[in-house]
Amino acid sequence: MPFAAPAATRQCWGCDVAAIRHRVRVRMFLAGIWQDITTRTRQSDTITITRGRRDENTRTPPSTCTLTLDNGDGAFSIRNPLGPWYGELGRNNPIEVTKNLVTDTFARTVTDGLGTANTGQPWIKLAGSSAAAVTLAGATLTQSPNHVNHWYLQGTSQVDARVTVEFSIATANITGDAVVPGGAFVRGAAGPESVYARVEIDTSENITIGIRSSGGVTYAAQHATGITHAAGQHLSVTLQADGETATAKIWRTTDGEPQNWAVTAVNVPRSRGFVGFRSSQNFSSTNDPLVVTYHSFVADSVRFAGEVSKLPASSDTTGRDQYVPIEAAGILRRLGQGTAPVQSAFRRGVLSLGLVAPVAYWPCEEGANATAITPATANTGVMVIDPAPTLPDFAANTDFLCSAPLPTMNGTYWSGSLPDYDTSLGKVQLRMLVSTPAAGIASDEVLIGLVSTGTGGFWNLYQEPDGDLRVVVYSPGGALLYTGPSVGFGSNGSKRRVSFDMEQIGADVRWTIGVLDVGSNGALFFDATITGITFGKCTSFYTNLTHVMTDVAIGHVTFQNTITSLFEIKDQLNAYSGERALTRFKRLSDENLVPRYFTGAELDTVKMGPQLIKTYVELARETAESDVATIYEKRALLGPAFRGRATTFAQPSALTLDLAKFEVGTPFQPVDDDQAIRNDVTAKRKGGGEYRAVLATGPMSMADPPDGAGRYDDAPEFSLVSDDLLPNHAEWLVALGTVDEARYPNLKVDLDADAVIAAGLEPAVLDLDIDDRISIVNASRARIYDPINQLVRGYTETLGNHRHVFTLNLSPSAPFDLGTLDDGVVRLDSGSSTLTSALAKGVTGSVSVTTSDSGDLWTTVGGEFPLDIVIGGERITLSAISGATSPQTFTVSARAVNGVAKDHAAGASVHVADVWRLGL
Repeated sequence: MPFAAPAATRQCWGCDVAAIRHRVRVRMFLAGIWQDITTRTRQSDTITITRGRRDENTRTPPSTCTLTLDNGDGAFSIRNPLGPWYGELGRNNPIEVTKNLVTDTFARTVTDGLGTANTGQPWIKLAGSSAAAVTLAGATLTQSPNHVNHWYLQGTSQVDARVTVEFSIATANITGDAVVPGGAFVRGAAGPESVYARVEIDTSENITIGIRSSGGVTYAAQHATGITHAAGQHLSVTLQADGETATAKIWRTTDGEPQNWAVTAVNVPRSRGFVGFRSSQNFSSTNDPLVVTYHSFVADSVRFAGEVSKLPASSDTTGRDQYVPIEAAGILRRLGQGTAPVQSAFRRGVLSLGLVAPVAYWPCEEGANATAITPATANTGVMVIDPAPTLPDFAANTDFLCSAPLPTMNGTYWSGSLPDYDTSLGKVQLRMLVSTPAAGIASDEVLIGLVSTGTGGFWNLYQEPDGDLRVVVYSPGGALLYTGPSVGFGSNGSKRRVSFDMEQIGADVRWTIGVLDVGSNGALFFDATITGITFGKCTSFYTNLTHVMTDVAIGHVTFQNTITSLFEIKDQLNAYSGERALTRFKRLSDENLVPRYFTGAELDTVKMGPQLIKTYVELARETAESDVATIYEKRALLGPAFRGRATTFAQPSALTLDLAKFEVGTPFQPVDDDQAIRNDVTAKRKGGGEYRAVLATGPMSMADPPDGAGRYDDAPEFSLVSDDLLPNHAEWLVALGTVDEARYPNLKVDLDADAVIAAGLEPAVLDLDIDDRISIVNASRARIYDPINQLVRGYTETLGNHRHVFTLNLSPSAPFDLGTLDDGVVRLDSGSSTLTSALAKGVTGSVSVTTSDSGDLWTTVGGEFPLDIVIGGERITLSAISGATSPQTFTVSARAVNGVAKDHAAGASVHVADVWRLGL
């Protein structure tokens, strides 16, 4: 139930919004709805939120949030039976922190238009929208068929925002065609384009919600909400944009806001724009006019979404000041607490992903000290092993990467009773994984045996010493009824799934043998028909009847009462080897019921090796590490997110800060240290080879100082599909580890600094996300003369009603600032060009440059100019280069382009200013 705090603890939320610089709101999910607990949040103790990497760590830990709640009445004491949320409070209650951008309660009178929101932003009507007015009852729009009303708030410009509107319709019945009221939108442009939550009410009074662009692109199809329209009923709708993800939901206002989103859209383009609302009617609607009343409008920037991980009730020594210092974290914290591994790829495929659930299934994945083979299906018995006390060699065979280790037979006979099943289809199928040594077996042995109630009582699939397979059938009394041909399946030395199928066709039985080898794209099949015979119902399975098989490994024995494709879980048989990193992240999350988000395209991520048995968090992180990408947590949504490496290449800057205008807080501390240096990298493939890459020369090379930095080695291991991917990985990591630039682990941006306010930087700062690029310009007072380009690896923000400060952890973006060869903007650099003679400060005109390697000669094509070079830290602009051989003549048109003016000695190195880089 909603809970009101004592008056003494109340803030100004919702009353005098203009009196507060930062309108922070805190909500917790309690008693089945989101509860606003802002009035209980202490502003004397700031809220601290941390996201992304700490320092130069390669892994991103869970996001965290700390805040303090007043608890004078014991409302937040978990063990207090008199508290309003007793039984509802606990670990992992969802919690969120938002910063209000706009609030409008429409508590005013305006005869023409919507006036100005409570928070000061004027409402603007797009051309073609109908008239509107505001009374104390709300903002009223008169809607006509085939007409769109589109209102937005001037001065709002966000990429990521959440908009919530409350509205009602006086009309009792929707007639003619659907109406589309209450459409909250974000990322709106001055024209009609925006992303909006489309609320439709059809002529049956059913309400659906979807997400679209105003231009007609459907991001999420209409979803039935189960809500029925009624005249005057107040509805609330929320649309949230977070990166490439948009989510929306709708509810009866009196019911309170639910936790889950009704619809989710992915691959929504990121753009900066207005917030507002949109209403329309379909062409055939006969509700003319339709009156829509908006009762409130709220736009927020979500700063944190997570779960309460710690809620200790505390007090001072007098007991008068009682409070709760809350610690909350992203979902990775909870997921990372567990140690239970994800089931093997093949076992999960059989139980969850196959076309038909098995009647009986024995995985055979027991540990080395097991004494029995237990089933994974209900009503199925433990396998009988004979002769006792001999046992199989449990967990002795590791040939199948899709499985935990399997047992080898060790001369034992196995049999398992089959539970009762529906025989109406007249079909059965038994399959198993089989690994046979190259030497084969000593004599014919039953690989698959089935006991049935038909005239054919024993159905045996024999494996022969040369690897052939053969079907033999006996009567219930043991008389030989049928011997099939020996089929050359080449079993010796194979790792495969073997299938034996039978189908009753009238008085005959059609049988099929199929084998699918690990890593193969094709299967082998052989079938034949036995006339005048039946198999009835199968009652048990057996293998290794005469104890011949010793080193043969068997596992994942399945029995089904239908026949399915041998390829149904082919990917699982191959342990998903060759699967793209982002594809694996999405699949793993879906299989383990973890909400997940992503930025980038699957085809832009690396092909991975086999999926082994690890925890979900370990496997999810492995996808990012193999792609040299990032797993982090969304700011506004509970769930891990994957940002593909390719999305960080050649980004425009999401934020530009001017150091000369004091847009960067103090202290300004570039760090030149060796924490990230890696100039000798041996990339290894799990279960495969390795490749070493080094930087041999230059200031960041492994050469001894002062010629280089000295050796800094690393040997990371990746899950990759093949060894030929290793050179690129090793060389890319050397490129990342040898950037000769400072990093900025503690760059402060104070949203209350006069310069930041004057420059209007707050929206861009609020939108900053993990691995976004930022630039710092005009840093000459810090003795830095070129723009500083960095990636946001993580950040901490501290906020309260009167202060909001970001501390950014940045690292150089240079390796990611890739270009396209011959695009006229970036060029290959020269490694052998020097000044032929000294160049005095400020001199322009002709300059001679010697190039010792003929492959490094400079372009003379007129269309390539102007072109900037760098000599001794000074950026110089050229208008032309002439000469087909060394030395060449450079025509200098401008000196000290970056503020560095100096003399240069003969022999000084000459380099391209904007160098083309090769990405992974």
